[in-house]
Amino acid sequence: MRMLSKSFSQQERIEEISKNIYLLIQNKGRMKPKKLVSVVSSIPTALKNQPTNLGDQPLTIQEFSSLKEGLNRNSILSGKITNVVTGVNDVPAKFIFVDYKGEFGCISIYNTSSVSYTHLTLPTIYSVQISVVAVSLKKK
Repeated sequence: MRMLSKSFSQQERIEEISKNIYLLIQNKGRMKPKKLVSVVSSIPTALKNQPTNLGDQPLTIQEFSSLKEGLNRNSILSGKITNVVTGVNDVPAKFIFVDYKGEFGCISIYNTSSVSYTHLTLPTIYSVQISVVAVSLKKK
């Protein structure tokens, strides 16, 4: 994927990032079927231990499609990052991920170190109490 030029206007950057996200999700992160099956089967579907610092309610791993729009309390999204969408210094950082059911989405992370970009070889991610925003794209 090509990185976005700094000479783009803000609107052009948003349109380009949105287009890249859409295409990566539609093309399943450009992963070959055999690799995708291997990646999806390696994603955890349950917690070994409950975190102790996040309240009294037990947390459960949810598939991406079962999350509702807004804050999903007591939920964890478990997945693997498959693609980096934004540049190292962009805030928020945007990544394409796949969950344990093989569904793709985009996750935005606001507090990311530039070092994390060098260690992104299909890492497992856990997003606790994830806030979901539904985005709809319309063609011009």
